[in-house]
Amino acid sequence: MGFRGIQTYNPAPTVLSQNFGRSIIAAIGSHGICIASAGSGVAALTSTALIGKIDPAFVVIVFLIVFASYRIDYLAERLDKHRRANIAITIGSFTIAFVACWRISISTALVSTMFPLSTLYYARPLIPGRTRAIKDIPFLKGIYTSGCWAALVPFSMLYFSNWDLGRSIWLGLFVFLRMFVNTVACDFKDIGADQRRGIITMPSRLGQARTLLLLHIINLMASFLIVMAVIFFQEAPSLVWLGISAVWPFHYLMAINRGRFDLRLLSSTVIDVEFLLWIPLLAIASS
Repeated sequence: MGFRGIQTYNPAPTVLSQNFGRSIIAAIGSHGICIASAGSGVAALTSTALIGKIDPAFVVIVFLIVFASYRIDYLAERLDKHRRANIAITIGSFTIAFVACWRISISTALVSTMFPLSTLYYARPLIPGRTRAIKDIPFLKGIYTSGCWAALVPFSMLYFSNWDLGRSIWLGLFVFLRMFVNTVACDFKDIGADQRRGIITMPSRLGQARTLLLLHIINLMASFLIVMAVIFFQEAPSLVWLGISAVWPFHYLMAINRGRFDLRLLSSTVIDVEFLLWIPLLAIASS
């Protein structure tokens, strides 16, 4: 019988600090803060495109809406401890956003309820026993989730009372494509669970290599769309800065391919950081 070295019982301080740091990051991601920050990035994009600058109040409102919406999925699937406190946090977050939207207009407040409701029907069947949850329908997870994110574009136009069909097309498509890359990349961590439950996703059906290739192509298409928006819709040339954000998905897709990254940590934190980076890039674009 062999004996374990003393480091097994007394981990080095560096290892302890690294594990502690990863635990904190994972906790922040799993409780919806990172994905809500991604909502702030989208809000920064739409406000910059519609009014020429980042609107801090709108960024906070969208953060709260996305945070509350994600918490519904979290409560529906994973959370057993401190349930009452977390329900109160979820309701409180959305209530603040709802009241802020109400001050803009009643219609803005009512439309804001679409986002938590869409998350509810993503996680739960519309008619229990007769219909399936959105996430359980083959290939629909990525499309539905990306569509919900893209719905922030018309919501932004309603909030700012600024309707422009041409702008809504490129904005909505850009958000949809980038979020599609994000959502499908997150499916890699669930391949085993999805296969056991009979849920068909792109990674489980197409395999890792083909799915990653497709996501790389879509990532490039999204950045190309920014260039096309500047050329054909006469958007500010400085928005091309946003195309730089394609570097982030490229690197995390390569990390998935190499298998050198904790997929759960990657999907709950690292992937969503891209959209938070939109804020400084857009600040440069609008300065």
